[in-house]
Amino acid sequence: MNKQLTYKQYESQLETMTFDEMHVIYDQLLEKMDWSNEELVERWSDVMQHAIAYTNVRAGWHALSFEEKVTKDPARTAAHNDFMFYLILFERTLKQYHIPTEQWTKSLFLQDEKEQRTIEDLHSHRQRIGDFANYLTFIYALNAR
Repeated sequence: MNKQLTYKQYESQLETMTFDEMHVIYDQLLEKMDWSNEELVERWSDVMQHAIAYTNVRAGWHALSFEEKVTKDPARTAAHNDFMFYLILFERTLKQYHIPTEQWTKSLFLQDEKEQRTIEDLHSHRQRIGDFANYLTFIYALNAR
């Protein structure tokens, strides 16, 4: 790693979100969550497991050499795709139980409500969604004290 990374540098990039924006999306996502519904809890657990897996790969990215990045890039992409897949599966499961998803999906995906959203629908905002995976991991890590 050859430079100090800062939040300010992150903010200067395209399609970033502030902590406040991510917090609002997180609250919208879980505000109507039924924690007594085992299927919803399982789907949320899947989202978090894949957010953590993706963050583990992404967090060390700047410490890798070019050659290591080339080698690990397919695994990073797969982890990112897995996170998006499980986030979409969570959205679909919420809809099955008539739990509104329009607010958080519009804020996170920058898209209107879709009947059957796919990973391909999310490709233009991959980095933004990956940032949200990191935010979720950050919140869980802070609460693991």
